[in-house]
Amino acid sequence: MAQNTAGSVVYYLRLNIRSKEHLGAIRHWKNLKAAHEDDNIWVKDFTAEQIKAAEVLSLPEKQMYEARGGKLFFKDAYLPERNIPALLWSPIDRALPVKLPAYNHNYFGIPDKVAVKLVQSDHEKIAAAMLVPLGQLRSYADTAPAIRLRNIRWTIVNQQDAFVVGHPLLPLQARVYYTEGDFMIPAGYNFDLYALSSSLNTLLNPKSLFWIVFNPDSSYFTIPKAQLRPLTIGSCRVSLKQLPEAL
Repeated sequence: MAQNTAGSVVYYLRLNIRSKEHLGAIRHWKNLKAAHEDDNIWVKDFTAEQIKAAEVLSLPEKQMYEARGGKLFFKDAYLPERNIPALLWSPIDRALPVKLPAYNHNYFGIPDKVAVKLVQSDHEKIAAAMLVPLGQLRSYADTAPAIRLRNIRWTIVNQQDAFVVGHPLLPLQARVYYTEGDFMIPAGYNFDLYALSSSLNTLLNPKSLFWIVFNPDSSYFTIPKAQLRPLTIGSCRVSLKQLPEAL
């Protein structure tokens, strides 16, 4: 039985090209490879969990195979259906490029160009940033040991909140975010059109100079990455004194 480098069964999927757009649901799975054969699109290297996922099971007119001894078998079948196709395989996001209209990269007017919507999600991801009221951050920084702040960078947002990035994050009650490329997404949410996120990231932030921070209502703001600086007791006190109404 053919196996991948991790020792798992190698799974293949064949889909008619007329159903190509449905593969957007799995285009973000970076381990997958895809290739074209006449009127079919082939995808391979699914993990055992992915081949059973709802995103795969919901694909229309699909055919799924297991590779054994250089041939492809339908699941639980004893006779092969065909040989493994000899194709030119590419990462799935290259084999299935997303075509979007041109954008003005100097203008972050996402809602004016394409409907970017966040929806609730139960997919857990590692927290990478948080939005903290300035007063709460100052109180913590005044008493925290220096080692606890060592891996943290921060900046002030709207003269009211601090945007804090690092790991581990501070033990504070705050809105928490995870990263998706250069996007900061609030925990418990994801893009409605998740398959487009990497392409949107490239189009909207081609030089990767900004963090694009989303709110749960799908609004957003941008933070220049160069604006973030190490969090220390001194930097916190000095920055807050410079505000029009120091906390």
